[in-house]
Amino acid sequence: VGTRQMATDEFGFSLALQEEEQTNAGSHASETVGWFAIEQGIGRDDGVDFLAMSTDDSFTQNWSDIMFDDPLEDLPQLLAQISSYDGPDSAFSRVKNLSEDGVTLSIQEDQSLDGEVGHTTETFDVFAVEGSGQLTGSELIIV
Repeated sequence: VGTRQMATDEFGFSLALQEEEQTNAGSHASETVGWFAIEQGIGRDDGVDFLAMSTDDSFTQNWSDIMFDDPLEDLPQLLAQISSYDGPDSAFSRVKNLSEDGVTLSIQEDQSLDGEVGHTTETFDVFAVEGSGQLTGSELIIV
């Protein structure tokens, strides 16, 4: 099971759990999901540079490069997630060639039901932070 999101704006987003195609019957047991939200742009926190960006709606099963708006000085850690829901097939983010200047992304469709891997265009949200270490957070209780 993976997460899929869509309809992101300054007030929130929609999130769903998506099982592999063979077992994706539209329901899933309750799960606790962690999430991270940050405004798009380039910043620095406690001496560590980071960037947050959304891509255009052009990513498919083919590998595509993105260049960071402002290259980082050190190799970053990366979070990259499909941030649209244009195609209903179960799909996951794939990443390679991470550098200070950019990264290469693609979408990998699940093949548990069939061998078809063509995927419509989607967007990605990307967060890159220099160096190594841990991201920590706290629980948000919604009432």
